[in-house]
Amino acid sequence: MPLFAGRDEIVVPSIFDLEVTAALVRRGVTPDRVAAFLARHLATRRLVGIGPRAVRTARAVVSTTRLRAADALYVWVAVREDLPLVTADREVIQRAPLAGARAVEP
Repeated sequence: MPLFAGRDEIVVPSIFDLEVTAALVRRGVTPDRVAAFLARHLATRRLVGIGPRAVRTARAVVSTTRLRAADALYVWVAVREDLPLVTADREVIQRAPLAGARAVEP
């Protein structure tokens, strides 16, 4: 899979590691294996910090798109970095353009 081959830059909000960890441990993956996965396959990810200014801007994304907070942060990053948002979430794909983001399926 090209995403995990290191051919593309992965730019995500700083909550990304938390979300990946939560999703995997809820499915029974041990924390050590999650850490190894992040280190091996996603080591080159660039985390975008979420400070007070980012929260204000992301809040505007929520107001415009009516997306969940975490989803709005990914849309905010896509707009901020002028990058396409790659997601399989149909709701995000449909609503991201309302905030000026281009969302595409993997």
